[in-house]
Amino acid sequence: IEREHIRSLSNNPMQLAILLNLINTKGISLPDKRTALYDSYMDLFFGREAEKDETVRENRDVLLQIHYHVAWVLQKDAEGRGRGSISEADLRRLVSDFIREQEFPGDVLRLFTGVVERVGALVSRVQGTLEFEVQPLREFFAGKYLYDSAPHSPPGFESSGTKPERFVALARRPYWYNVARFYCGSYSTGELFSLVHDLEELFKETSDSRPDLRDHTLQLGLLLLNDWVFSQQPRAVNAMVEHMTTAGQICILLASPSSWDEKRLKLPEQCGRARLTERLIDLVKTSDDLAFIASACKALRLIAPVENRMELFTQLSGGMALKRHAATALGLFRDVDTTAHSPLTAFFGSELPAHFISAGRWAELSVEQKNEALHNEFGNSLLLSVYLDGNESTDDLLYFFWLSNPYTYSALHYSTSVPLVEALDRYGG
Repeated sequence: IEREHIRSLSNNPMQLAILLNLINTKGISLPDKRTALYDSYMDLFFGREAEKDETVRENRDVLLQIHYHVAWVLQKDAEGRGRGSISEADLRRLVSDFIREQEFPGDVLRLFTGVVERVGALVSRVQGTLEFEVQPLREFFAGKYLYDSAPHSPPGFESSGTKPERFVALARRPYWYNVARFYCGSYSTGELFSLVHDLEELFKETSDSRPDLRDHTLQLGLLLLNDWVFSQQPRAVNAMVEHMTTAGQICILLASPSSWDEKRLKLPEQCGRARLTERLIDLVKTSDDLAFIASACKALRLIAPVENRMELFTQLSGGMALKRHAATALGLFRDVDTTAHSPLTAFFGSELPAHFISAGRWAELSVEQKNEALHNEFGNSLLLSVYLDGNESTDDLLYFFWLSNPYTYSALHYSTSVPLVEALDRYGG
């Protein structure tokens, strides 16, 4: 339920009951892939009606196709600043036309209408109109429609609107972002390398003609990795990570606020996390750009074990400023054992306790470490404020240090001597 696409399937009691039933049925085998999870959900969704109605059971696939088609039409309407809803009369006409075009039996329309009235994914929020209960369901159905209806295009009998062409069209349009994610989740193992190729070509094209879409294209690739789209083909996973971590792409990716939303860079273990870790470590080792090193190390803090981050720290060349910068970005002051001897101890020496305190770990230090830090940093007004702001758990020792530090009173300006109590009272102390 922590995942956004799972939360969207639990918006009402009926949806939640289906989701809990799915979790109970699948257990640890609940699909990780976003599209596969929605497929399983819809199987249960229609399965509940199929148990009650034999006609639903016999026409289950047809009913799904109708939902796919309706979702495609409503998604187009929503993009054109419509409401993503349809009147009951227009829905009947739309479904009738689709049934006639596909040559389905005439009673399917009656069946579809009955399913909508009972448990369909379409609901009425405004009298006389229908819409999909949650937007992700509409986007899922639209993605399935586009994938399933894509024509085969053999040599000599080429057709337009093939799967690669449809993907490129989706990827170019930010509004269809989530539809593209569901669409790609339907790709089979043999189609995944074409998806990697299309993303690479699209990035090259947008870099030249649509720089505003460069980040969008990279973010889509990152989300597809998070959606487990490539997980069935490890070579495709690695190829996707390689594409995103070339010199130009990785800088754009790390600079984008979207990369840090919901920790997108923290890829699942089976979806490129190890390869991304390797690539970032290699890039940090060969870079002399402090801003890039900080961003890459921040990403490594999300995805790499502390042992890997410590090894990188020991291999970095540079002076005290760079090493301090890297250790902070890598989260080493926050994550290493404060009582153990480590490469940090050897490098920072008596400074180390102060860095632990700056990382919010005052309560974890021994009295000796606290005394050493306060003694070394006496008179450092900046670090003092960091100590107080960064540690939820403090004690009298830290406040005594604050009171006795001359920099605490640097903002008090008097031409004559006044009692401390009076000065603090005058300044709101």
